[in-house]
Amino acid sequence: MIDTGQRLSILIATALLFAASPPGMQTKTLLADSKATVSMVTIPAQAVYDIQTKMPKNAVWIAIDSLESLHAAGVDTSTQIAQPGDTGKLSPDEKLRFRNASDRSARLIIVDIKAAANEPTISASDLDPGQILEDASDANDRLLIATSGLRLLDVRNLEEDEGRPWRSSEPVLIMMRPGEVRWIKSGMHRLKNLLRTPAKFVTVEL
Repeated sequence: MIDTGQRLSILIATALLFAASPPGMQTKTLLADSKATVSMVTIPAQAVYDIQTKMPKNAVWIAIDSLESLHAAGVDTSTQIAQPGDTGKLSPDEKLRFRNASDRSARLIIVDIKAAANEPTISASDLDPGQILEDASDANDRLLIATSGLRLLDVRNLEEDEGRPWRSSEPVLIMMRPGEVRWIKSGMHRLKNLLRTPAKFVTVEL
């Protein structure tokens, strides 16, 4: 449950982060805590969306659907196509424009990092059916952002001594739809794709 103070903080953070909202634009807060505010922006067909971080913040974007991205909003010379699962960082006070050139709405995830000192580490994964990813972060938790449907079995190593054999936690089933987010605890994890199709996701370590 988000209390009144948290809700006010979300509104302030959103006002600072998002510079322009064309008609039909939708912004939904997916997660908000002391580390980050994660929002999904739904950009209407043929619409343009500008974003600018405010000093001294950092931010990360993840495309859920195809979009055109233009650095230095309004300048067309650096246009790039952002495919589903593509990511990027926004440094403090940087501007970026996204254009949805399709005839359908497109989704964009924005991770607004609360602590100015936190430099995010972004990793994209694409697991074949049955494939296992071994991932580790001793110090920091990670945001997991689904860019495809996910059905993952997560087992964490409970053994703190690196020289000792793996000691498995109780397995956790992770089921997510594209665009959903959740935290993954710090430590060594084994993530197994239980689907018959590739599992695609992005992690952001803060």
